[in-house]
Amino acid sequence: MKLSIHVKPKGQTEYYVFISLSHQSKRVLIATPYIIGSEHVKAGKIINKAKYAEIYNKELLKYEERLGSIVAPELLDLASIKDIITSTHREEATVVEFFAAAEEHIKRIEQKPARVRTAEIYRYNLNSFKQYIDRDKLYTFEMTHKLMQGYIKFMTNEKKKASTINNKINIIKLLFYAIRDEYNDYDTGTLVVKNDPFRKLDLPQVMLSAGDRALLVDDIRKLINANIEKGKGYRLSAVNYALDYFLLSFYLLGINPVDLYNLKNEQYKDGRITYTRSKTKRRAGGAEISIPVCDQAKKLIEKHKSRSEWLLDMRDNYVKVENVVNMVSRSLEHIYNNTDLSVEKGNFTWYSARHTWASIAANECHFSDAEVARALNHQSEHKVTRGYIRPDWSLLDRMNEAVLDVVYNSKGAE
Repeated sequence: MKLSIHVKPKGQTEYYVFISLSHQSKRVLIATPYIIGSEHVKAGKIINKAKYAEIYNKELLKYEERLGSIVAPELLDLASIKDIITSTHREEATVVEFFAAAEEHIKRIEQKPARVRTAEIYRYNLNSFKQYIDRDKLYTFEMTHKLMQGYIKFMTNEKKKASTINNKINIIKLLFYAIRDEYNDYDTGTLVVKNDPFRKLDLPQVMLSAGDRALLVDDIRKLINANIEKGKGYRLSAVNYALDYFLLSFYLLGINPVDLYNLKNEQYKDGRITYTRSKTKRRAGGAEISIPVCDQAKKLIEKHKSRSEWLLDMRDNYVKVENVVNMVSRSLEHIYNNTDLSVEKGNFTWYSARHTWASIAANECHFSDAEVARALNHQSEHKVTRGYIRPDWSLLDRMNEAVLDVVYNSKGAE
C-alpha cells in the first residue's frame, strides 16, 4: 500500500495535484486543492519540491497518518480505504473499535442480574475471537466476509464441532449487530457502521437433532460400570472426575453444568436440591425447581463436596464454569474411546446426560411430553395458568424413580 504525489494536466500551463493510493497494479486518486505551473513538472513529477513543500509536509503526511491508523488495510479494497481516509466524518467512521465497543455492550448486559451468565458467555467467545485476531484493536470496517470466513476455517482446522463454530460466530454477529444499531441512525440515514461481514457466510452444517445426543439405557449402564484406563494426554483423575459429573447430571434430572456449578450448600436440604435454572431466570417468578436427590447422586455429592459455601468442588478447582466444561468435554472424548456407546462421537457431550434422562422418561417410562418438559423446567405453553398453581414436585420424584428403575432393573448396573 503506497501513497505518492500524482499530477494531471489542466490545460497547457498548469497541473492538478492528486494523492495517489496504489497497491500492486491498482490505483485510486484523491483530489487536493493544489494546482501548480507546468514549469515545475517534468515527466509527470514535481521537480521543485522545496517550493511545494506544503503538499508533501501537510497533504501527503495527513493521508499517510490516516492510512497508518487503519489496523489491517490489506483486508480492504482501495475504494474502501479511500472512503475511510477522505471521509469528512472520519472520526465517527473510525472510532468504532469492535473489541472495546463489544465489551461496553457486554457490561451493559451484565448489569441485569438475570443476564450475568449471558454476559459471561459473550465475553468468553469475544476473547476467543480476539485471540484469533491477535491484536488489541479491530475496527468494525475491518470485519470483512473474508476475515470471518478465515475464522471459521481456523476453527474447522482446530477440529471444533460444527455446533461450536456456529455458536461462536453467532455470538460475534450478535455483538456486531448490537454495535451497528448503537452507532447507526437509520432515521437520518447516518450509517457509521456500513458493512455486514456475516451475510452469506459458509458455516458448517449442524446435523444434529435433540435425539441424536441421547444415549441408550445400555449406554448409561456402560458408563456407570466403566473402568477407564489411562490414555496418552489424559489424566485419569480428570477422566473419572468428568464421568462423576456426567452421571451426577443424569441422576439430577439432567441438570445443566452451569447450574451444578452455581449450587450452594443452602440449596441442598431434606433430600432435595432447589434452584432456579440459569436459562430461565428472566421468566416471571424465576422458574424455581426442586429436584429429588437419589442415593447415587448423594454419594457423588459427598465425594465432591466443596470446602466452602458452594455445594460442589467444581468451585474449589475451577475459577469459571467454562473451564470445567472444557475439561469435562475433553475427558468425555477419552471416555467415548474406551466405551462402546451407540451415539456418534461428536454427539456425546455433557448435555447428553440431560437428553438421555428426558428420552428414557418419555420412551421407556411413557411420561407425556408435558411431564418431561415440566421435569426439565422448560417454559409451559400455559405459563399464565402455571402462575396460579402451587408447585407439586412429587411428579419429579416419581419420574426420576421410574428412570432409575429402568437403568438399574436388570444386570449391568450396580
